[in-house]
Amino acid sequence: MKKTRFIGHVFFLLTTVFLIAGLYSVRVSARKAMPKTVKIKAKMGTVTFNHAAHLKRHIKCITCHHMMKKNPNKMACRSCHGVKGSKAPKPMTAFHTTCKGCHKKRGGPTKCNGCHKK
Repeated sequence: MKKTRFIGHVFFLLTTVFLIAGLYSVRVSARKAMPKTVKIKAKMGTVTFNHAAHLKRHIKCITCHHMMKKNPNKMACRSCHGVKGSKAPKPMTAFHTTCKGCHKKRGGPTKCNGCHKK
């Protein structure tokens, strides 16, 4: 009886270790896939979005990537924004609402040349 319990405990422990290792590797590979910066071309000048810096500020991914739960393949803004037939607002409207609104609350740049560089 004790041998059976011991084997059960070992099995449980190994299963737990493999599960934790698997979850960690998924998290690490997802982080590696994320770009450190994203360049967004715009009429007023290119916006270089420092993705890594925003993650360090503990901004939740879903704040910008609001469709990630429904469709994880549509992570890029222009997957929906600016696409003909899409009900999503144009990229400029979406960025100015989300980004500029957050910048006002958190002290980021809000003037045009604070983000747009020619």
